[in-house]
Parts: sequence; structure tokens; C-alpha cells
Amino acid sequence: MPSTGEMFVIFVLALVIFGPKKLPEIARHLGKALNEFRRASNEFRSQLEEEIRQIDVAEQAKKMAELPQNSIAPPPEAIANGALPSETNRLEPPQSAAAAAAESGEASHQAAQPSAPLPQELNG
Repeated sequence: MPSTGEMFVIFVLALVIFGPKKLPEIARHLGKALNEFRRASNEFRSQLEEEIRQIDVAEQAKKMAELPQNSIAPPPEAIANGALPSETNRLEPPQSAAAAAAESGEASHQAAQPSAPLPQELNG
């Protein structure tokens, strides 16, 4: 990018070469040309980005199509031969609230009585 001094020299040369009457018209045409160039470059960039986006989407779709083929599932032989948990390996259903309370009462009563007599005071 030209510095301020260089821009001033260019402006003076343009003024001498084209004259004061033609200079605004030339500047207007130059501005329009720069605007069209920017618009074309922005359009080119957006088209290029859209193409890249479409390629990425196609690659993602290809990966997603391959995914179900690579998923892990137990082989049918393992299911048939009992390698997986069966009905007998399940936990028993929970007890009713009354049965659980009665059982916990017996357990707390047994825990309250010591299994051996407590030692008496030591003589020393």
C-alpha cells in the first residue's frame, strides 16, 4: 500500500496528465471497477466455500453409511450357547415393606446383644 507521500505524488501526476475536469470521472470509473472486482472475488470465495461444504457433507454421509456395518453386536452363537445372562441370573424381586421391616427388626435385635461378655474393670 502506498504511503501518504506516494499517494500525493500520484494524485499530482494524474491531475497534470488528465486535467481537473477528467479526474473526478476517472476516479468514479476506478471506484466502480474496484467495487466490481471485490464483488467478483467475494462471489468466487463463496462458491468455493460452498463446494468445500458439499464435499464435507458427502464425506460425512459416506462415514455414516459405513457406521452400521462396523457396529458391535454379539454373535448369534453366543446368544444361543448361553454366553449372555439368562433369566436365572437375574436378581430376586424386592420384598414387601412389612417383610423388610420385620427382617431388619430381627437383625437389629441380634446386633444389640453382644456375643461375648464385656470385660469388667481392670484391677491394676
